[in-house]
Amino acid sequence: MLLAQYAPCQQHLLLGGWPLVAITSKENYVVTQGLADVQGGYHASPPIVMAGATLVMLPTVIMFLLAQRYFVEGVATTGMKN
Repeated sequence: MLLAQYAPCQQHLLLGGWPLVAITSKENYVVTQGLADVQGGYHASPPIVMAGATLVMLPTVIMFLLAQRYFVEGVATTGMKN
């Protein structure tokens, strides 16, 4: 029983929460860590957190939209024989 409760916590620590534990200086935070810090530490209102999340997500979405045709081409040609 104890192992069943411990395993999900360990996965969260290793995969999702490790940077929050390892980096102690706020000057070295990545953008998502800063957003999590604002959400948890300062009790920011939901609209402010959502605006920050949108700004964090925006560069990734723009890069995907610019390279979308290459992604689709790669998926479409996967498995085709010449």
